[in-house]
Amino acid sequence: YINGVEHKWGWLTCWWVNPDYSGKGIGQEILNHIHQFYQGNIGCSEFTEFGQKAAERSGKLQAFEIKGKLFELKPANTLIAEGSKNWNDDIAIEYLNEIDYETSLFIESHRKVELTKRGKIELNWILHYPWVLTAPYKDETSSRLFFSSVTKSFAYYAIKIKQRTAMIGFVILKVRDGKMTVPYFYSKDEKSVSKIVDVLLSHATEIEVSSLKLFNTALVKELVNKSNEFVQVSDVVKRAFFSNQVSLEDIASVHIQDGDGDNGFT
Repeated sequence: YINGVEHKWGWLTCWWVNPDYSGKGIGQEILNHIHQFYQGNIGCSEFTEFGQKAAERSGKLQAFEIKGKLFELKPANTLIAEGSKNWNDDIAIEYLNEIDYETSLFIESHRKVELTKRGKIELNWILHYPWVLTAPYKDETSSRLFFSSVTKSFAYYAIKIKQRTAMIGFVILKVRDGKMTVPYFYSKDEKSVSKIVDVLLSHATEIEVSSLKLFNTALVKELVNKSNEFVQVSDVVKRAFFSNQVSLEDIASVHIQDGDGDNGFT
């Protein structure tokens, strides 16, 4: 959604060329064909080194940078005791295996002007059909991909957060091999963010994650204020490519969730 208008875009997860034919411009031709098929309305993120080079050489896509923070956590025993929670007694949480009616209404009522308006259907798809499987070894499919479809630990936590029975927030946490991200985050208002962050940090501690990577400005701001709870806080940047047909100023004017594009799946 750009300037309040819905646009149909093709989002490139990845594309492949037989190694025997690499360096012959076939990958570029595939990109050109996709660009033509979607009438120029394409974007991509979480790309490989080869995909990034193809996007840069195409002349049809422009890079957009999203700035965030990487928070490296202290050992769990220096934060809060195992099994305890770091939020007030008037806060209650509920784990969801799918987006319920109350949460769906909350998302619709409290979402910002977002680039992609993912709601109940899309978020349930992410929760029900993960791209990454938990297994002790990489399988044949993983060996053929530039990204891993199998890892030793992968989980989503969809959490409804209430204060005195009234819903104040909803988050989806993603934990992969001890590293946490927050693909989707919705809050009632600015005052609720600190309470949601308390729940988030308690989970990070209990799950014993080593780091927390965030690009959501409200969450980053609140966590920076708690910098004494981290070993180190550093700047991180992720890049996405958008068609030249759209203004980067328009992209910057809308809210991009950390899980938008492919990021919520991997």
